[in-house]
Amino acid sequence: MPRIEERGGTYFISFAMDRSLPPLSPAERQAVFEIITADHMAKYRLYIAVVMPDHVHIVLQAVAQDGPVGLPKIMHRLKGFSALQVNKLRGRKGPLWEARSHNRLLYSKKELEKVMGYIYMNPREKELAENPDDYPYL
Repeated sequence: MPRIEERGGTYFISFAMDRSLPPLSPAERQAVFEIITADHMAKYRLYIAVVMPDHVHIVLQAVAQDGPVGLPKIMHRLKGFSALQVNKLRGRKGPLWEARSHNRLLYSKKELEKVMGYIYMNPREKELAENPDDYPYL
């Protein structure tokens, strides 16, 4: 099925690590989190993000100071820069993330709130933090 892209749209995005690799360490999760948050308001409006040991969830609106930015460009930047940084920390080269990302265009405030609630609770559901606010990569 073709992917729907709407310039300026709000997306729920998930991508996972290559399953043959060990999970992200706390320092690696921090590095990925910093890359995701670095472009907030420059390339996109970041609503929420969580970096888990083996996957990432993000809700963002693809906007920039000079107009909408395409989702493929955003994903290339996020996955590419984070892979470079994590590989540098690991002293390795090669793919870090699975090639395919999952994204869903959110059409309503109700959908946005539901997805944001799911992302917010993800660290608790995966037993990484009793209180999601205590999870440092959210």
